[in-house]
Amino acid sequence: MPSNARQCHSALPAFFDCNSGQLSPYTSGWGGRVALAKGCWYVCGTSRYFFQSGDLYGLTPSAASAAKMPRPDELLSKEDFAKRANVTVQTVQRWVEAGNVESVQRDGKTLVRSHKADNITYLSWWTGSPRSGEKHALHVHPRLQIDSANAKELGEFREPVVTEQAAYFSSPINKPRGYRPAGVGYDSVTAWDLADPKCGVTCTSGWGTPMRLVQWKTVNLDRIWALASNLKVHIKAGSRLYAGNRDTVAAIDIPSQGGSPKVSWNAQIRGTPSRMLAADGKLFVVTRKGSIYAFGPK
Repeated sequence: MPSNARQCHSALPAFFDCNSGQLSPYTSGWGGRVALAKGCWYVCGTSRYFFQSGDLYGLTPSAASAAKMPRPDELLSKEDFAKRANVTVQTVQRWVEAGNVESVQRDGKTLVRSHKADNITYLSWWTGSPRSGEKHALHVHPRLQIDSANAKELGEFREPVVTEQAAYFSSPINKPRGYRPAGVGYDSVTAWDLADPKCGVTCTSGWGTPMRLVQWKTVNLDRIWALASNLKVHIKAGSRLYAGNRDTVAAIDIPSQGGSPKVSWNAQIRGTPSRMLAADGKLFVVTRKGSIYAFGPK
């Protein structure tokens, strides 16, 4: 069913059904704890997924089914848990020894519970009686991935350029600054497969002594390629990504399967690109201070 996602400044997006003219049940969803959903001005998506504040959500309840999300009572070997959580086996062993995750002994082997069946959701730390907007969001728009910038406050998060098959973004570098991770630049441009998600788990800070980690059901995406670069990707046009940094605009050629990306064009400007647009065979770049540059064929 066609719908439009609308930005809501410091809250989650609202969804407007273009066929019925009705606004879906709404929740603001701002979370003041580690990894809870945090809204902001940024939202983009495809027919299956959308990104909000760097986190990945499904547009429909079926978006999570392809990854075969685990049951709360599923037990995994330390190796399998490490793979899903994208950490080392040594890290999982430390969590087990410290009591940060729940584990059991079976036939002489240590098994880790995939996640807790508790009342913590991505919208609230303790869910009593969710309002209609919360119930609707949790059912219809499952959160599938948590951006690493999602701490107690929101740091510099990824801003993907998406197609039905892939997500392209620059990976931010965040350094701790109080409760908020502070962005200090980018270290790579990466492409990720949106067509074939795998089930995963993300472990974030919890509470208690020993501190129990909160285990969120998430998905893992396969990385297609990576390019070491301090450029920030803004848009995709044709077979190129257009990116920039201070005093620089550049084009990155998207490789064919098995190939490598490369910077194929760059130009000097005065200022740092804030937004880019492509139209009529031209590239338009707007800087943070309001200057506008236009590039076209010679």
